[in-house]
Amino acid sequence: MQYTLVRIDFYSGEKCDVCPRPLTSGKARVLVDEAGNELFVGPVCAQKKAINSKDKVPDLTMAALDPEAVSAGGGSTGKTGSSNGPPASHIDIDDRLKAESYLLLRTEKLVNYSGMSYGKLAGLYRSYLTNGLSDDGVKYLSNLMAKVKSDRPEYSYKNLQAIYACDFWILADLPTRQRTQ
Repeated sequence: MQYTLVRIDFYSGEKCDVCPRPLTSGKARVLVDEAGNELFVGPVCAQKKAINSKDKVPDLTMAALDPEAVSAGGGSTGKTGSSNGPPASHIDIDDRLKAESYLLLRTEKLVNYSGMSYGKLAGLYRSYLTNGLSDDGVKYLSNLMAKVKSDRPEYSYKNLQAIYACDFWILADLPTRQRTQ
């Protein structure tokens, strides 16, 4: 079975979905098979199992590392190409990864927060899932990120990353805190 590396994301599971190694960092590489099933794995298993293990992919955990240093949400170094579709024709890979990360944050990861997704974003997300993000989609998202940075900073890329990181760690810690009370 072939797996594709699609993103780096937070993970509260105890072990890799491929091997018995523990995943203690709180993040994992997400692999997807042909049927769309996701596996959460460590970096070694991702390198062994993913057909695109050298590609840069969106890293949704970047805010947890250093929110001031986040520029593109990129993952490991390697050849430039989209994580979910054809390689970018003339769009910078960092711009593409940042746009993909922003889209995932607003339409998937933080969708339960008020105002995150709307018609145009939902349409881009559906297209992203089936065909990848087009150059026009990257341009639209880049323009949206620039606009919200000044007009609606609560929807800025940096803030969404911070909210996602806080949301994950609060929810991941919730069972522990409930047991101690």
